[in-house]
Amino acid sequence: MQKSIKVILLGLIVLILGGCVQDRQPKAPRFNSGMKQTKEWIDYNKYAKENNQPILDFVATTLKYKFKSGKVLNYDHFLPTDPKVAIETKWHNCKVSDIYEFKFFMPDGRLYHYGSFKPKNSNVKWTIWNSMFIKNVFPEKIQGTWKVEVIANGKIAVIKKFTIGENKQYAKANTNVTVGIFPYLDNKKMSSWKHGMILGEYIGWATLYNNKDIQVIPPKLISKDISNSNLDYDSFEDIIKKDLKDDNGIILPLAKKYNMNYIILGKVLSGWFGGMTLDTTVTTYIVDVKQRKIIDTIKTKYRLYRDDFNIATQYRVQGIHPHRLYIYKKVFEDLKTKIQTLSK
Repeated sequence: MQKSIKVILLGLIVLILGGCVQDRQPKAPRFNSGMKQTKEWIDYNKYAKENNQPILDFVATTLKYKFKSGKVLNYDHFLPTDPKVAIETKWHNCKVSDIYEFKFFMPDGRLYHYGSFKPKNSNVKWTIWNSMFIKNVFPEKIQGTWKVEVIANGKIAVIKKFTIGENKQYAKANTNVTVGIFPYLDNKKMSSWKHGMILGEYIGWATLYNNKDIQVIPPKLISKDISNSNLDYDSFEDIIKKDLKDDNGIILPLAKKYNMNYIILGKVLSGWFGGMTLDTTVTTYIVDVKQRKIIDTIKTKYRLYRDDFNIATQYRVQGIHPHRLYIYKKVFEDLKTKIQTLSK
């Protein structure tokens, strides 16, 4: 009797899980099974043909992208336990001067993540992808309908919606402050572990999750407007202060372009330095754009030991390595209260 009950229960579990998996699969799975063309997509391609712009051939939000096999299945629903959501696109009539952008928006309408691609080679066709972490980061908690805008040379080609977890409903965000997060400056000479871009991104994500009235300009969006500059780690604070006095410098024109009220930027020193510990020191500056000055300086220190950390393992982890997250969470905890006061 007990054996029969176990068999029935096992069958129910398989049936339930099978149904869940089936719901996540495309209705007609096949090689290169992307989303169906929308009116917006059709209209964009018409515009592209008339104006010699890149033509969009394929779009899919997916779990895994396999360029060589060509097997890319479109998913409309993702689980909070999925490592990431990836968007893959295929184009033709491409030029080396083209710029492709991907903007991921939260269910409340705020920009969460930004990615871009600018060709370095002159290919007529391109397969371009971008991705957003889910598991162990904030999207696993922000369940609902997300969307990603696919943009070519400043024009939206298509908008792809997808859900993460439960399809919860959110009111449109009513923001009163815009904060720009710059990429952090790594100490190029001393740091053996780089954090610059991903640390800035994490601070932006955490700021959005913890502050419903703040809008964030992410570091990758800001970085596309910053020309390569040889910033000096040791004199970084003095460079910021000098730049804030220059109307034509780096900070003020960007603040004007994106209507930023405050800016968060900083520098990182992270390495083994010949010892048994990996020491990370993060110095963060909060800038009031209107006052043209640094209003807060926050220093965060964190130590990891060889016994519990091996940098090489980061390449075997899907998503952000947990030891990076330990550091980034510590940095944000030191910033959290100060960021909350920006919208008061």
